[in-house]
Amino acid sequence: LLRNVAVVGWRWLDFGRVFVVGAVAYLLWCWWRGRLPLPPFVRRMLLLWGCLLLLLTPTMLLYKGLSAHRYLLPAFLCFSLIFAGLLTVVEGWRRWALFAVVFAGMVSGNCWVYPKHVSQGWDSTLAHLPWYELCKEAIAFLDREGVPLDSVGTVFPAIGPLEWFDLNGRQDGFARLDWQKHRLVLYSNIMNDFSDEELRTLQTSYEVWRQWERGGVCVGLYRR
Repeated sequence: LLRNVAVVGWRWLDFGRVFVVGAVAYLLWCWWRGRLPLPPFVRRMLLLWGCLLLLLTPTMLLYKGLSAHRYLLPAFLCFSLIFAGLLTVVEGWRRWALFAVVFAGMVSGNCWVYPKHVSQGWDSTLAHLPWYELCKEAIAFLDREGVPLDSVGTVFPAIGPLEWFDLNGRQDGFARLDWQKHRLVLYSNIMNDFSDEELRTLQTSYEVWRQWERGGVCVGLYRR
């Protein structure tokens, strides 16, 4: 439970969203001190946001695996509308300065990449975009080497026929990783299904055959 509380709090601050939370907290403090009015729209959004938290938070705190960013999207959107509504009552250059800081912070959030031992919500950030080209480079390398893709083990999201991902008609693809069976492993830091123990196994029992990196994303082929 305590771990889930920390994870949900992290989700609210992750990928640059800390700037939105900080800005809303500051503007609400200004309203509390009587320096800013509170528009009726913002009051309604605050009520909606509170209802969303009551509906979404209990399952996130009581169950494992339900604290991904995507489950909080309705609350994130509502919170962004609260910020937009509060911004309308800020006068002069302060409005544009606050908007510029929050906008730049949110854009910078798409460059946040955590160490490989920390699971990251890659489907909620543009930081994952290099993965597609890097994966194609790895596949092209294996094709040139004459290595069948189903002899390479990997984890989500690269398992299965390439047709599922690229609509290219290829029915071959990477296999679900079996540590006893596979001598070749495809690894990327966008894959959260590698445990810390499995990462140590890669480092100690396998060697890097080829590796590609771009924009904080890495893709590597390991062989035993």
